[in-house]
Amino acid sequence: MTVVEVMKHKDSKELVESSGNILAWYGDFDIDRTHRFISRCICGSIPRLEREGPGWIVKCQKCGNEGIGSKKRWQAVLNWNKAPVSEMPDWRELPLFNLDRFNSPGDARNYLKGVRKVLENRLAEAREKSKRPGKRPPGKKYVRNLIGYLAWCIYVQGVCKYWDKKSKENIRVG
Repeated sequence: MTVVEVMKHKDSKELVESSGNILAWYGDFDIDRTHRFISRCICGSIPRLEREGPGWIVKCQKCGNEGIGSKKRWQAVLNWNKAPVSEMPDWRELPLFNLDRFNSPGDARNYLKGVRKVLENRLAEAREKSKRPGKRPPGKKYVRNLIGYLAWCIYVQGVCKYWDKKSKENIRVG
């Protein structure tokens, strides 16, 4: 599915169904196993996700840098990855949304606009369904996963924006 096809879709269910299996859509990503996607610390070390009180935090054992804690593991990892003490990962190496099939971070970013739209629509639909009397609301895990996927999508858009800007700077300099 091309970026243009993703952007033209208004119906998120149709878009996901037309995009093939769920792995093709989200990539090798499990919201409960995001500890695999912790970015390196600026000191070069790989930090660890640790239990702290009722929640989680990512800490670098080598230099002591730490992210903002959260009740959710995926959120603690995301908080670390967005922190200035974390290295910016290469957009192609992120296993999210199968970005390695794109030729540039700009193409991946455009694709992610469509993915984000689909996730926002699905989340809005789920929240709307939960308000309707007599209707079975979506499962908590489903809604939790949508929230997590959306948060990671927004983060990955930022990573692609960073690398897109960097590649354009290199073209101007070179």
